[in-house]
Amino acid sequence: MPTASRGDRLIHYADLGEGSPVMLIPGLGAGARLFGTLPRRFERAGFRCVTPDPVGVAPSTPHLGDYDLDEAARDLWAVADDLGMDRLSMVGTSMGGKIALCAATIAPE
Repeated sequence: MPTASRGDRLIHYADLGEGSPVMLIPGLGAGARLFGTLPRRFERAGFRCVTPDPVGVAPSTPHLGDYDLDEAARDLWAVADDLGMDRLSMVGTSMGGKIALCAATIAPE
């Protein structure tokens, strides 16, 4: 079970395939399971697909305190750093889309 750490936060993620990396970001309260078979479809299409379970969704660290979009965005970059990625495409559903936009402002390249 791969996890990335950032301070006292542990972020569980799945990593499938090889090729151009794509991160699928679930909406508020949802985890990687939200995407069902979509990561395997990306893998079969020649992509590397990363799906994190955000803080607050098991098996990642429970969420404590107020929700912060920038902290959630930094968690995504912690996963990317753990995998040695400095560039990737991000696709989010609902609040996951807003988190992806915040992540893009942190590291726009």
